[in-house]
Amino acid sequence: MSPYYPTRHTTGMNMTEQTPQIRGSRKVNNKNLATFPGVIVHEQAHQLFCRWARVAVFEVKYFQLKNPVGYAIHELTNNPKKNLLIGVGPFIINSLLGALIAMPAVIAIVKFETGSFFDYLIMWIGISIAMHAFPSTVDAKNIWASVTAKDTPFTIK
Repeated sequence: MSPYYPTRHTTGMNMTEQTPQIRGSRKVNNKNLATFPGVIVHEQAHQLFCRWARVAVFEVKYFQLKNPVGYAIHELTNNPKKNLLIGVGPFIINSLLGALIAMPAVIAIVKFETGSFFDYLIMWIGISIAMHAFPSTVDAKNIWASVTAKDTPFTIK
């Protein structure tokens, strides 16, 4: 059995068993290796939104050189709002952070044509982070399952 895909985990005061939710798993490929800052921020965003939603996080792997390159395992929640927030957290964080980091460098390079090595480095970091804003396949499946569930309120759908 894989260490990052446990089937059961005992949680809570009453020691009930729940299946943990896996978020953000991405496969090793050249894009993920070249844009590793984005993978790290993506997994941190899942962890941050879990904390904000008061959902226990069991394990986070920010980056590794094997499949998956990053993942976050948290407790299963039946609250569709929390599931949606945890799933789209990386889209919000990676988009904003990537744009904020890359913007000064892009302005220097495009507008003023005075790009230094540092500007290109900052632009690469910002673009790397922004590239991982979109949900992974696992994230998309979790979001879809939460949104299409029978008991999900219409306002969340």
